[in-house]
Amino acid sequence: QCPDDLVGKTVYGLWPDGDRTWLPRFYRAAYEGQPLEFDAVSDILEEFQHIVVFPIEEGLCGFVVESVSDWMEPVRSSLENAEAGLFFYDMDSRAVQLTPATCERYGLRRTYASVVSFCEENFGPACGDDVRRQMVDFRNNGGSLFYEGELADGRWLRISVAHAGHSSMFAFGFVEDITHHKMLEAANERRLTIIDSLSRENYALYLANLERDTMEPYRIRESAPDTARYMLADARSYQQGFTRYIDTYVHPADRDQVRATLLMPNVRQLLDALDGEASVTYRRILADDTEYMQMRVLALSSRNDEVVIAARDVRAESREQMRQKALLQDALALAQHASSAKSTFLANMSHDIRTPMNAIVGFTTLAVSRLDQPEKVEEYLNKIKSSSTHLLSLINDILD
Repeated sequence: QCPDDLVGKTVYGLWPDGDRTWLPRFYRAAYEGQPLEFDAVSDILEEFQHIVVFPIEEGLCGFVVESVSDWMEPVRSSLENAEAGLFFYDMDSRAVQLTPATCERYGLRRTYASVVSFCEENFGPACGDDVRRQMVDFRNNGGSLFYEGELADGRWLRISVAHAGHSSMFAFGFVEDITHHKMLEAANERRLTIIDSLSRENYALYLANLERDTMEPYRIRESAPDTARYMLADARSYQQGFTRYIDTYVHPADRDQVRATLLMPNVRQLLDALDGEASVTYRRILADDTEYMQMRVLALSSRNDEVVIAARDVRAESREQMRQKALLQDALALAQHASSAKSTFLANMSHDIRTPMNAIVGFTTLAVSRLDQPEKVEEYLNKIKSSSTHLLSLINDILD
């Protein structure tokens, strides 16, 4: 409102009902000649105010009303650079007033509201009890008021209030967009989840930055072999550490394959081609033994710069694979033997069955052609009978 809109109105309407803390000050200025300054909240104007009252003559005083938000005009550019918006908190009414620039910057609809309704409107009703508890602590114990939450559009905002010396009634608060910070926190949480899951099956984990060529041990089990503890844990250069490890402990027959997987620039190319994961299995040579090992490189960032290197012993897996391979070879040999035996059996049975069948067919033909010779027919029938008996015996053996 402009001054002309206030002419003729009672000053009682400028402040909330029941708040008469300002009235004695007007009296002292009008009747005692004392100029005074104080702060107040106007629900009608929906703003926080700083009032200067000065005497004019007996029974008459003048006053100047200044919006509290004007106090921060000189530092507006600094707040914009800090990516923070300003609001004011009244410890008596527990109301907040946001500057227009803050509302516009963060897409907030209301410039004046109670701090609880402001938080519930933006962060949801679940935050109400926490905010009320913090308000009491802020007023009585000089604590802080701090809350952060997610908006309906997915953004995260943080509000914080601190005591200020400019006013005994008002406190300054700040609104900050912490969406990027929360995204980084979530990404770090995912990284830690990946690393923790890897630590359960790997005896050593290393963190490396391929862009800066750095590497450091992250977690090494007490049971880890000395090669993990001393050869790579001392390395600060990714390239130098793995070059030394490969030349010292990797079996000569496997070194080219390991170099092609783990050393730069090959590892970056593999991570780009294989969706952020590369691995190699190799033999590690020790003083009196040869072990099967596996190194996995997993990207922790979309640019494949930050990676975790996981080392694990795959001797048990290799033994199991060899056992399975032996079982498959035995099964193959058995199947080949069975197939050969079947072929031999069918060949023998084919010959044994055809012999009596040919005799039966041949003597039947002869008997039909010599029906006028009973002696011959009888001879042929006896041979047919003998061959049939032999054939029946063969069939019974097959069925058995």
